[in-house]
Amino acid sequence: MHNDLQIYNNKMLYDIASMYINSQPIISIEQISSGIINITYKVNFTKSGKSGAFILQQINQSAFSSPLSLIENHLKIQSYFKSKRRIIANKIEDLNLEIPELIQTITKKYYFIDSNNIFWRAFKYIPSASSFSHVRTKSQAFQIGRGLGLFHYIFKDFPNESLDSIIPELHNISIYLNKYDRVLSINKYPFLVNDKLKYLLDWCLNFIDSFRLKIQAYQEPLINSKLIYRTIHGDPKQSNIMYSNHSKKVIAIVDTDTVQRGLLHNDIGDCVRSSCNIRGEDTMNFEDVTLEFELCEQLLRSYKYHTHGFLTRKEWDSFPQSILLIPFELGLRFIIDYLEGNIYFKVTSQEHNLFRAIVQFKLAKYIYKNFSRLSNLVKEL
Repeated sequence: MHNDLQIYNNKMLYDIASMYINSQPIISIEQISSGIINITYKVNFTKSGKSGAFILQQINQSAFSSPLSLIENHLKIQSYFKSKRRIIANKIEDLNLEIPELIQTITKKYYFIDSNNIFWRAFKYIPSASSFSHVRTKSQAFQIGRGLGLFHYIFKDFPNESLDSIIPELHNISIYLNKYDRVLSINKYPFLVNDKLKYLLDWCLNFIDSFRLKIQAYQEPLINSKLIYRTIHGDPKQSNIMYSNHSKKVIAIVDTDTVQRGLLHNDIGDCVRSSCNIRGEDTMNFEDVTLEFELCEQLLRSYKYHTHGFLTRKEWDSFPQSILLIPFELGLRFIIDYLEGNIYFKVTSQEHNLFRAIVQFKLAKYIYKNFSRLSNLVKEL
């Protein structure tokens, strides 16, 4: 496990956190376990006898080679979001949605570079809110759809050409397949594996070989459809959508690192594959992985309502293909990272990315077998 994320002891973390608050005593720093790329902490402090908090984040420079671009992009997104929300607040019922707001260091910068040349940033803390670890109910699926729908609606006129492209060709499966072929030719077994792990890896490799031939028929309609390029979130999995602990309504969408110009169906595919697999991304019960169609229907119905009619019919009709393709794409990215020695995604074991890949491939396999049902569901909404 060798990416650019550094492990810091408490004193070092306190020193870094102190760059964001001026003389206020820090009570504690706790790591937030969600997120598979950056390392995130909640910093608790006191000010004038009252408790406060902010989010401190170490940027993974293996994943994001230009941290300053992340900062600049977020400031543009943050500014537009705040102004647009004010403009449409009276037009949209229950428009209670936030994105994290960057805060400055005591030297008035939106980032801090430590002695290891590692970039840090900090965000305002959103109190009394939690992220969806799993989506279990229709009401939760409704809220997920509401959050993503409102996000897309708010950013529908955003000048996304002003953003730096953080991950070019983010959803280009052909590029991932080419990289997979290249990496596989160099090192098929990056770690010493026992018979069980070799069986699981070989299953993944065989699945990729067979499935890559099938997906062309599903890619072609998307490639040739001349869809409108809009502003996408880029990573709208359920854990990046936060709800109020009190009202249970979605109140924030976080992790805007991959907000960029793109096609909406890719956000839908990512959101559905994460939200409607109730076993979760880290299940070891691989054979139980399915797409819950009742949750999918509720999520899409809510999403459509909260986009307030700006979607074209072509965009809507592209959703089933992307819901199938995105799990395969993500599984491919996980297996590439496994073969490269786990340099991109955070892992808890050498085999973690292998297990993640299996879950996504099992999901893609299930959706492929039930594609007609999925297509009919989307048509009828």
